[in-house]
Amino acid sequence: MHLISRSYGVNHWPEIVTSCVLGTGTCWAVTAADVVASLLSITRGEGEFIELEFEELVEAVFEKYPPEPDYRVQIASYVRMGNDATEEDVLRALRRHPLAGAVDFTPTFRDFRGSGILEEVGPQKKGRHAFLIVGFGSENGITYYKIQNSWGTNWGENGFAKVRRDLVHSICFPVLRA
Repeated sequence: MHLISRSYGVNHWPEIVTSCVLGTGTCWAVTAADVVASLLSITRGEGEFIELEFEELVEAVFEKYPPEPDYRVQIASYVRMGNDATEEDVLRALRRHPLAGAVDFTPTFRDFRGSGILEEVGPQKKGRHAFLIVGFGSENGITYYKIQNSWGTNWGENGFAKVRRDLVHSICFPVLRA
């Protein structure tokens, strides 16, 4: 399995990522804050993880007020790893930093516990769910992304899971303004 191997890597994320509450619809904000914080930490190289509060992002979007100037992060653009991106393009980006991704939200995904590879999400799609992609690998001929969910350590295997690659969509990452 390949994990991001920077000093801010995957071993630090379980302790610092804030959990969203299942069913609140804030997974996008947690994922956005986590991927931006990871990129800031990697690019600034200051030796510690920079935390961003996802609650402020939610409030800024839904209550339509800007965050305090000290908390602003300027994003120049974002890269969406769409249909024209090859698997190698995605893996090349993932070797440098975490990515945001999504899966169809179903009871099978919601109830996933333990290790192993989540090979199907099942029927009864109830929307989409966003998460952080932190690694990739292959077991028994099945390629997967290692993801970190925002529901805490009771989901998957301590908050992480291996999800078959073709189930993950909407892969993207921001480009920070210099």
